[in-house]
Parts: sequence; structure tokens; C-alpha cells
Amino acid sequence: MTTFDEKFYELITKKENFEYANEIHQRFDKVLDTLYERFWSSLNKIITKNRIDNFKVNSVGVWEIEINCNDWEYFKAFISWNDEYKVQYGIYLSNKSIKKKISKIDTYFENSDYLFELSNDSDNNIYTLYFDEDFAIESELIKIIPENVDELNKKYSDTFWEFVNSISKDIKYIEKQINNNGEISN
Repeated sequence: MTTFDEKFYELITKKENFEYANEIHQRFDKVLDTLYERFWSSLNKIITKNRIDNFKVNSVGVWEIEINCNDWEYFKAFISWNDEYKVQYGIYLSNKSIKKKISKIDTYFENSDYLFELSNDSDNNIYTLYFDEDFAIESELIKIIPENVDELNKKYSDTFWEFVNSISKDIKYIEKQINNNGEISN
């Protein structure tokens, strides 16, 4: 045992500290749940507050925010909290809203400046990006404690809205192609 470990052991095992340490240990999962919930709630508020004209913000479920643009017919943008304790964002194309076969949309985005993770489900083509922070790692949690959360939320909101604004040109191009002939050229 290192000197630090020995001193820490002595501190925790003092009668007056032991009960508090044990209670903190037993309740830490609840503290984390509350920390995550408050972080997400405050991010939701700043995303909504900083929205760009022409975009409507909808909360979808507890952990996802969906963005509708008046100029987008088939696409929606999103920012969400995933099961791996990361914040992800991107766009998705609703396959149900398009009646004709579309080719080359995935290729178009694979060749774009964005490093999307491409995935599909039965209803959507999903193009996802991730922020760097991984809140399953204890050292990252310091970024979402109450005294630090505003700085991180500003970063996330600014990055997200810059992304939505910049990808809007690509989306308008793709939707025009879809409406014209269903083919996307690169």
C-alpha cells in the first residue's frame, strides 16, 4: 500500500468518517443519475435558446432533441444521449417519407467533410457524429458538475448549431435531387 493509500485508509476508517463514506458509496449511482439528468436538461434548454431561425426544436423522449427545418422535406437533425454515456448528433433521413428508391446518399455523406458513422434501421438512414467526452469515464464527469456544465453546454450547442447550419446546403441539394430524379450525384 502506498503512503497515500495508507493515509486515505486511515481517514475513511475513522468512526466519524466511515458512516459518511459508506453512505456516499451507497448513493453514488443516484448522484450520477441526477447529474446526467440535470446536464441533459440544461443542454436541452441552451439548444432551444440558441436555435437558428427557420428551425423548430422538439424534445423526443427523455434523451433526444429533434430539429425540424422549414426548408428540409425529408431530413431531420438530432442531438441525443446514447446508452454508452456519450452525446451524439447528426441527421437522419426518413425512408418512409420517400416513395422512390434513392441511391448514393450514403456515398455522398461518406465523401463529405463529416466523419459520420452510418447506420440504418427500418425507418431511417442515420448519419451520426460524436462529441469527444465519454461520461462513463469518471475523469470526464467533472465536466458536467454544476459549476462546469455551462461551459460544456455552450460548446455542445455552438458545435451542434454550426453543424446544422453548414450541412443545410448539402441537405437542400440532396432533397432537390430526390425530388427531381431520385439519384444523388457526387
